[in-house]
Amino acid sequence: MSSNVEEMHDPKARRMAQITTPTDLTAAAAKDVAAALTDLRLVLAERLEIRTDDQAERLYDQLLTSPASDLDEAPGGQLDPATRRYLVAVYGALSWLQESLVEALLADLRAPGGAHDTPPGRPPAGERPTSG
Repeated sequence: MSSNVEEMHDPKARRMAQITTPTDLTAAAAKDVAAALTDLRLVLAERLEIRTDDQAERLYDQLLTSPASDLDEAPGGQLDPATRRYLVAVYGALSWLQESLVEALLADLRAPGGAHDTPPGRPPAGERPTSG
């Protein structure tokens, strides 16, 4: 099977390859995706009754180190255990994805010439404006 997206004959496979290719995401699109991930995480945090950073950290620790039964314990008990475990896993995955995306954006900004979307007449982040 060819790894070249343009050579793929199946339109669905070609589209999926285009979507999942990391280099296809522009800085502007990445910011939109990061914002959407934030919105999704906020909704899940509300459903999981996560109100503080400490609660989120405990949830991550449970997700990584505890048996699945530990994830069943909800403060309000409004979700059934299977749904709660699923939402905790999705919340963790979205958090990881968002963190990875933001790290990539920051790395791009810190790279030489990395402030690609700096407005005209404004120096890139970290540089002083030139006089005159």
